[in-house]
Amino acid sequence: MKQFLSIFILLFLIKIQFIEASPKNDTLLIDNLRKIQLIKNDKLIIKKIEIIGNKKTRRNIITRELTMKEGSEVLKEDFISILMEDERKVINTDLFNEVEFRIDIIEENLVLLNIKVIESIYWIPNLIFELSDRNFNDWWVNFNHNFNRINYGLGLRQYNLSGRGDIAEVLFRLGFIKEFYGSYYLPYLSKKQKGGIEIDFNYIDFDHIEYNTIDYIPIFYKSNRSLLNKFSSSVEYSHRESFYNYHYFKLEYINIEKDDYLNFLNNNYLNDKNINNVFNLSYEFDRDFRDIKNYPLEGFRLNVSINKYGLGIFKDVNNWKARIYYSNYFKLKKRFYYSFN
Repeated sequence: MKQFLSIFILLFLIKIQFIEASPKNDTLLIDNLRKIQLIKNDKLIIKKIEIIGNKKTRRNIITRELTMKEGSEVLKEDFISILMEDERKVINTDLFNEVEFRIDIIEENLVLLNIKVIESIYWIPNLIFELSDRNFNDWWVNFNHNFNRINYGLGLRQYNLSGRGDIAEVLFRLGFIKEFYGSYYLPYLSKKQKGGIEIDFNYIDFDHIEYNTIDYIPIFYKSNRSLLNKFSSSVEYSHRESFYNYHYFKLEYINIEKDDYLNFLNNNYLNDKNINNVFNLSYEFDRDFRDIKNYPLEGFRLNVSINKYGLGIFKDVNNWKARIYYSNYFKLKKRFYYSFN
């Protein structure tokens, strides 16, 4: 039994992929290599960087990802590898559907870098129609497929709102519960483009409460007034130490208020307090060397997080949580790739 369990876990954690090569990318790479080989000088100078296709995205958001700047000197033997790495970094901004880096030789060792991008669709609607129960069978059998237990709503996430890679999101949920959520993320606060900030808030109101279970079936109480409401808000500062290292510092506040009647229904519900407040603090370190973040084939990622629940202000919660995540991606042979985490 232990052997079968070990095999199952191994198959779950290991992934082998077969990837078809892109003729378009190969042709572009060969073209860039051919142009570089024509240069006799050992050093290349980036004379100018031209960017086309960034109708909304600001130029500095793209150049932030580049190792090569206008006026940079690069060794001929290192040029193609740096060029490909910079291209991957621009792709990993998740702002573009397509990214192409093409070079032209102006004279001798002076290089013109042409960057062509095709911007993504930056707004994503979110239509909400969901069951409030544990699963479909629970809703259909135990609660007689009551449509009053359906949640519905609308959300919208807007990427690259101001052209600076920022993200805004709002969400309304009605029906069995009532919820409102909003957030805004700005990756860079200053001209140095090192620090960013994210602010969010969430409010949920319940007039139906699961206060007990009988034979594994949840028992709910319905009221004409609010039985429980939860408000949470957080602010997170992010610091991009280098192209691949990120630090996140987050402070969160949570407030939960419950109706007195819940104590009558279940005196162990939450605790004997009708108002609960807590501050949480967390730190996260992310080192991401994957080639393409959304569909990685090579590279690795290390993520470490530490959470402190309760800062001793309200003396309600005092817990710690730590987590380490690691994943690695290899090229096996030809078009086969292997990964584990």
